Amino acid sequence: MNNSNPVGGLSRVDEAAATELTTALQHQIDRMGDDELATAIVETKRALDALSATLHMFIADFDRRQVAERVHVLTTTQWLRHTLRLSVKEASGTLKTARALTEMPTV
Repeated sequence: MNNSNPVGGLSRVDEAAATELTTALQHQIDRMGDDELATAIVETKRALDALSATLHMFIADFDRRQVAERVHVLTTTQWLRHTLRLSVKEASGTLKTARALTEMPTV
């Protein structure tokens, strides 16, 4: 069985696992009451925000260390575009946010 992973894609094994997880999640959602569903939405958003902050911290340090320039001969924005498959606007906005967060006080 060929489980090759094309650039930016999932292998067949990964696709099968993702489908299985999606199906299991949908069954769990179907059993939730309205209040439980609302709570799950709020908790998921909080988790996404925390992950987003973590990602921006990583990107800010990656940029500060000039890893893209030293290792890949790219700007950080170019590296983000290529590696994370972002548009020019998304990549530059992500980097701008990451840089700005390093200037903000920790809460």
